[in-house]
Amino acid sequence: MTNRLIRALLFGLTLALVGCRTSAPDTVVVKPDKVGQNRAANEAKTYIGSLNRAQQVAYLENQVFAPSLQALKMAVPPETTTYRYQVVAQADAVPGVINLATAKRPELPSFVGLVYVTDDQSGSETTVTKLCLATTEIKSMPVLPPVPSRIGAPIVCPENFEPV
Repeated sequence: MTNRLIRALLFGLTLALVGCRTSAPDTVVVKPDKVGQNRAANEAKTYIGSLNRAQQVAYLENQVFAPSLQALKMAVPPETTTYRYQVVAQADAVPGVINLATAKRPELPSFVGLVYVTDDQSGSETTVTKLCLATTEIKSMPVLPPVPSRIGAPIVCPENFEPV
């Protein structure tokens, strides 16, 4: 190598070393209680998502939503150490169902899954779902918002809930 190339490489290496950080990089410390809360919330989101999909299948096969967890024949328990799970059937006139995960501890969020029957572009019935997060502690049963008039219409979360 030529001296000029060696000097350029050494100069570049020196600049790189001078600009390098010599102390340990910043680390993110996650508190164990937050890890447990995230794990519990993820469990609830997963279970409600599974219940939503199972309700879609139930409607596809029977033209009616399952009225209970037992009717869905799923491995979702009615209760865990952190959440209570339930299916809230709606009146016959309302083509929808609510799947609810109610937190058993105040630091955990509650979730609601909405499943509706609506019409697609060709006029055929189809099911649509939405997962919502409670913004406050659940003190009463959420009310199913209005059914979307068509596929692609926005699905609104119940009062005191926001989309996930």
